[in-house]
Amino acid sequence: MMDEMRTKDLIGFKITDFESTSSGSRILLEKDGQHRSLECLGGDFGVFGAIKSMEANEDRRLIGFWLDDKPNDDGCTLYQILRWDRKKLESNHSYIQWLCPTYERSKPNPRAPVLTDSIVAQLKAGAGIGLQLAFETMMSFYGIDLGGSDGLDLKRVLGEMEQDWLYPANHNYLRLTRILKFAKIFNLQVWGLPTGFPAADRLMQVLEAVAAKWPDLVGSSIEFWRQA
Repeated sequence: MMDEMRTKDLIGFKITDFESTSSGSRILLEKDGQHRSLECLGGDFGVFGAIKSMEANEDRRLIGFWLDDKPNDDGCTLYQILRWDRKKLESNHSYIQWLCPTYERSKPNPRAPVLTDSIVAQLKAGAGIGLQLAFETMMSFYGIDLGGSDGLDLKRVLGEMEQDWLYPANHNYLRLTRILKFAKIFNLQVWGLPTGFPAADRLMQVLEAVAAKWPDLVGSSIEFWRQA
């Protein structure tokens, strides 16, 4: 059985297989392309139970935040965050993993929960409006207006807020990668346009235009956005 410190190191890994061995059992884990194999001697399933407990905890935390108005680790509920002004959205670095969750563990905030297939299904069924509001809140933060019928007029789409986030190698570029993944996972649409305008596709069109106009400011971030 692993000690407490080693067990904590397994946060973020997912169980891919569980098999019996001559001496006990083996648990196979995977995270971001990393693979681990854990040996449990005899009937000791402590590690297995600990990992399953972590996975269940991910479900409880995110489901509580999204569906039951429970606070996140900082004591903030979903609808409190949705009412924050731009200054607070910019300065706080631990809400984005809750507001736009993905399957990947956050490096800056590894304690934040991640999506599982179970969570995605539950949120799609019960949090549709909230998910869309989360996306719209972040578009408002960036000053990006994805609606309208005038195509990609950057002056209109971006307003005058691009100066607040459009500069090299800043954390708001990383947030955009997360937001794109979030919008794809939940198949979010663009409000104000007919059905069938995926929000992630429309946002990516804007970011491609931004990168074409300001390549020196965007740099390699465009590749991360394309791969999101």
